[in-house]
Amino acid sequence: MSNKAQASSNLDNVQSIDRIESIDFVQVLNSVATNVFFADSDLNIRFINNKGFETLRTIEAVLKQEFNIKVDEIVGTNIDHFHKSPEHQRRILANPSNFPYRAEIAFGGLVLDLICNNPI
Repeated sequence: MSNKAQASSNLDNVQSIDRIESIDFVQVLNSVATNVFFADSDLNIRFINNKGFETLRTIEAVLKQEFNIKVDEIVGTNIDHFHKSPEHQRRILANPSNFPYRAEIAFGGLVLDLICNNPI
């Protein structure tokens, strides 16, 4: 096998392993009884686990009223959409010494507990 073919084969194996590990990780997150949300470095919500979706569906009417958003539209939405002063949240999240960060989020008569962990 040529070096080029070997490199291509190795890359395919690495990509397969990464994909398998990603699938396993998603399965683990979906099996926990805690709401898990993941946002990227631009603060776009990229993942919500099954428990998170379950919880959001129980408050969907409030989400529509307060934020004009449906549960199925949240993944891909920037967290700024949910804040009156996004710059405040961005300052908190920009400082690694703030983690883990705990807060109560109040809106529409609801109070939700938030624990935000260190970015990866």
